[in-house]
Amino acid sequence: MGSSEERVDELESRLAFQDEHIQQLNDIITKLQLEVMTLNQRMTHSEMRLQEMTPSLLKPLSEEAPPPHY
Repeated sequence: MGSSEERVDELESRLAFQDEHIQQLNDIITKLQLEVMTLNQRMTHSEMRLQEMTPSLLKPLSEEAPPPHY
């Protein structure tokens, strides 16, 4: 087994490596969170536009022409 100093150096190295990877993961999560928020806003906007457009695409039943077999 190595000396105490070698063990401390190894632990410090591992800790630095883990800290770097935790920061990278945090950056990725932050980016993904922003993307999800943007997509949610776009979806909400699209749903609202669709709801606004849907009534104009459908005529009231009273305005519908009768089927050709009538």
